[in-house]
Amino acid sequence: MALNRVIIDTDIIIDHLRGIENAKEYLKKIKDGEIVGAISVITEEELAAGESMNDILVQIKVKRLLSIFEKVQVTSEIALRAGELKRKYRCRLMDALIAATALELNSKLVTRNIKHYEKIADLEVKKPW
Repeated sequence: MALNRVIIDTDIIIDHLRGIENAKEYLKKIKDGEIVGAISVITEEELAAGESMNDILVQIKVKRLLSIFEKVQVTSEIALRAGELKRKYRCRLMDALIAATALELNSKLVTRNIKHYEKIADLEVKKPW
């Protein structure tokens, strides 16, 4: 377990896929090993559910991009913590699972969607740019 690992929220990956330069530069730091980046498998699900994934070329691009990240499975501990977060903070299940992943791994959550996570106690949220 890397001490400087960050959990990347789905919005950052979507920004990269949309060609947003800040996102491309940030994820390049992960690809180059400057930052240890991880994603919850929930992020894979959120991306797979997108309409653009009907395009085989988009699927290939997404799979290639996701290969730079450590994938974090939803463990029993993460699931239980996510349920607690959802109940306590009334957040969406997917956000609760991603937040619980960061909390269980003692990692920062990198997102532009600060409002989705700011109310969760003990969760360190970082805006990437």
